[in-house]
Amino acid sequence: MATRPKTPPTNRHPAPRVPETPPANMPIPPRVPTPQEDLIRTRAYHLWEAAGKPDGDGTDFWCQAERELRDQ
Repeated sequence: MATRPKTPPTNRHPAPRVPETPPANMPIPPRVPTPQEDLIRTRAYHLWEAAGKPDGDGTDFWCQAERELRDQ
């Protein structure tokens, strides 16, 4: 009687399922700003100071700084 050749065992445990979104308690590494963002932030800060440090979120100053640096 002929014997069948032995085959290597197969992986009987499936790979762990990777969640589509990270768990809520998973720490998120800090995001490092790009050099361009640093330039925009600095320019926006100077614009905000020159305007008398008004209240608000600074979006207008950020947008103005982006335009100025883009148009250079």
